[in-house]
Amino acid sequence: MKTKPWYITLGIILSLLVLTLSITLYAYSTAFYMTQHDLNNIPQVTGMERDELVRVTQGLIDYIRGDLKDLNMEAVINGKTQWVYGEREIAHMVDVEVLFNLVNVLRTAFAVLFIGGWGFMAYKPKLRKDRMKPFIAQGLVTIALAGAILLMTLVDFSSAFEKFHKIFFTNDLWILDPRTDVLIQMLPQIFFETMAKYMAGTWFALSMILMVFGFMFDRRIQKAK
Repeated sequence: MKTKPWYITLGIILSLLVLTLSITLYAYSTAFYMTQHDLNNIPQVTGMERDELVRVTQGLIDYIRGDLKDLNMEAVINGKTQWVYGEREIAHMVDVEVLFNLVNVLRTAFAVLFIGGWGFMAYKPKLRKDRMKPFIAQGLVTIALAGAILLMTLVDFSSAFEKFHKIFFTNDLWILDPRTDVLIQMLPQIFFETMAKYMAGTWFALSMILMVFGFMFDRRIQKAK
């Protein structure tokens, strides 16, 4: 039984698992959103007091996480109580929730596949000696993919951002008016650019830690043979 296909496949799966973890780490973090809101003067842009913005932001996160049924919420905006989101924004967020549901399913699937596959490698005598190589392989996969993402955010994020939406959404509901639509006022392009950098950076850092871990223990295993 050849070991190379096993550890390369598991390396790809592990890299994608770390990616999905990195995505949800920031997508579901109220602290990250509010830090970016403060840096980009979002309370002033939206006309909401900071405490009100925290509540609305938490509702948005709860919705994409699947903990909130819908986004029909009111807030005090420019001193008046009104609906936060219009029909177009709500319809777009339905698509976004579907996308995050997919990310959550994939994260679980990647975890199950990696644990099961790695356990099989550790159990089979012919595969056991290379059981740490998936950790090395995933690092090489991540260097290529995370590096590409970071490069795109630095070179032309606007173009990459537009292509992302055209690939993952079948409509143009994501095209909103920053003059009137609260959703894009809360989450301007600079927010997603920063989030992409953080996600890619975290993905890269965690993968490098796993890669070093793999190198260390792989050397010990090979010396003990």
